[in-house]
Amino acid sequence: MDKGGFDGAVYPVNPRYEELFGRRCYASIADVPEPVDLAVISLANALLEDALRQCVATGAGSAVIYASGFEEPREGVPSLTERLASIAREAGMAICGGNCMGFVNVERGLRATGWEEPERLEPGGITFVSHSGSAFAAYMHNDRDLRFNLVVSSGQEFVTTTSDYMRYALGLESTRAMGLFIETIRDPEGFREAMRIANERDVPVVVLKVGREAFTREMQYLANLCHATPVAPGNSPVRLPGEGALARRRRQIREGVALHEGTLPALVPWAERFGVAMVAPRAI
Repeated sequence: MDKGGFDGAVYPVNPRYEELFGRRCYASIADVPEPVDLAVISLANALLEDALRQCVATGAGSAVIYASGFEEPREGVPSLTERLASIAREAGMAICGGNCMGFVNVERGLRATGWEEPERLEPGGITFVSHSGSAFAAYMHNDRDLRFNLVVSSGQEFVTTTSDYMRYALGLESTRAMGLFIETIRDPEGFREAMRIANERDVPVVVLKVGREAFTREMQYLANLCHATPVAPGNSPVRLPGEGALARRRRQIREGVALHEGTLPALVPWAERFGVAMVAPRAI
């Protein structure tokens, strides 16, 4: 917060300290002397639900959640991520995350991120929203003269989605271009509306869709292209990484696996010890 030059009030909350970074530290968010616009929750998963309820009880308008929200499934109990989303939605609270690196509002000097960023960030006209924390950090540290007004690591988007960040950014006069590094579109209707606004404002939007499905499609296209391309005279046929292993696996499923001649005799004593019947080998 201090590095970015944020000029608003900042209140550390931690019951184990009386002072942090030269500021009085409060035992609970309920002890903070004025309404909270943004609560940055840097706690373990097990503490998230109670912390978010406390934020709601004190009227906090929004929160950043770094943790993933994962817990072991319990029969008949909604997941922690579902419970957190429900708490926030009922309170009308915006949530950045979970499983995110926060955001940086360069224009306001507000750095709601727990990771080291460059000390000096010049504001510009680009908004960047990323589902990848690595991409978020990489662009913050870019040396290609890219200048941002807003950079968001949106994570799992418990409540607030890419579309919401887009609409916010498109309401800023400074926004001249937008980049999205996303795995999925969680709010299709909202995304279409944001794209409509971008079109009206003549703001170009560059979208890089990543994830397993997109990667699989691209690799399958390349594989088909490699096999369809004639091999130059004197060269071996194209064999892509993994093809040999997959062919071997198919053959083993079909024909069986040839074991070393000493394998079965070595297993006999253990089978007798545990009362397990040995299957007679078949010829391959």
